[in-house]
Amino acid sequence: MVIEHESVEPSGSPSIVEEKPRGESSDAFIGELFGSQAQSSAAPTWLPVMLNAIKAIVRAGLNEDIKKSLLVRYEPKNEIAFLAPPRINKEVLPNLSATSITRDKYQSQSQLEVGASLNALASGFSDLVSPELLQASPEGRSAISKIAEGIRLLADHHFGLSKSRRAFIIPSLNLLGKTASDSATFDEFLFGNNFSEEVNAAQIIEKVANKMAKKKQQPTRKFQPTTQHQQKQQRNQPLRIAQQAAKNAKAPPRRTSTYRQRRGSPQTRRGRRSRSRSRTRR
Repeated sequence: MVIEHESVEPSGSPSIVEEKPRGESSDAFIGELFGSQAQSSAAPTWLPVMLNAIKAIVRAGLNEDIKKSLLVRYEPKNEIAFLAPPRINKEVLPNLSATSITRDKYQSQSQLEVGASLNALASGFSDLVSPELLQASPEGRSAISKIAEGIRLLADHHFGLSKSRRAFIIPSLNLLGKTASDSATFDEFLFGNNFSEEVNAAQIIEKVANKMAKKKQQPTRKFQPTTQHQQKQQRNQPLRIAQQAAKNAKAPPRRTSTYRQRRGSPQTRRGRRSRSRSRTRR
């Protein structure tokens, strides 16, 4: 690119001065930042070196040695320690299975990288922002605004990872734990510093609710209206109970020898009569 400037010579006639493009030095510097990647022939909104480098990392991952070095360099400490992944509360940890703990470990690692990224971007943003830059260059102001928007989105992603980690853990808790987790906030612990207090408060609320529920059920049982059919059944119930008791009190009839004789006595009498008649005929 050739940039033309008008300069005034001592004779007073203007002349054209050519400047060499400064793209070569800037591209070399950006290449050092993002690594040596093949440049694209298209004209993207991103710098080609940065575009290809990020595309390769997104699809294949960052080199492990480089990643470890960057995580150590931008580890959140001191006043930005809140960017570190929240730890699982001690009250919650005994309720988790080995699978849940392993899954949360991987999610915590991802959240750790997000926190380190926020630290790096925010540090660079703080170095770039100055009143002189914002007032003198509209392009610089626009670039700073884009970086700020990216930082905000990345911070929201950090919050979303905390919600995702908690969502996988909540099914392992009982009803009190689930109720307390609804109002729990995020800090250095995944369920908040005062999670035990939240559980105790939920337990008290449950007891009060149970007492109120019992008081509501008692009047409905006492003053429940009865129909005519139910009233008749209630009136006849004492008679049925008395009759049933009387039946149960009577023992079954005993079949004694006298009872058998009575049952068989007509036959014996007939036999005696027939014998007496035959004797008289003779």
